[in-house]
Amino acid sequence: MQDKKISSLILQNENLKRMIGIPEDQPGLFDSAIINLQLGLCPMCGEPAYANDFKDKLSVKEYEISGLCMPCQDKVFDEDFWDGMVDEEE
Repeated sequence: MQDKKISSLILQNENLKRMIGIPEDQPGLFDSAIINLQLGLCPMCGEPAYANDFKDKLSVKEYEISGLCMPCQDKVFDEDFWDGMVDEEE
């Protein structure tokens, strides 16, 4: 049953990518993140996010926007996480 649901989500994802103009030569672009979101999983780590895991209302709002679980939000919004990954303009 789960395989059938995932196959359906993959087809919906392919249709969505065509509608928004993602080139077909990038077939895997965002596939796993989109499918994870559709399955109620974090698009970054693939783990489920539970309502009682969020620290505050702002974290819940971020989940509603991005689907990120609390541990991934902590990583994304931690300045140390980005050190060396992003060039800062001087």
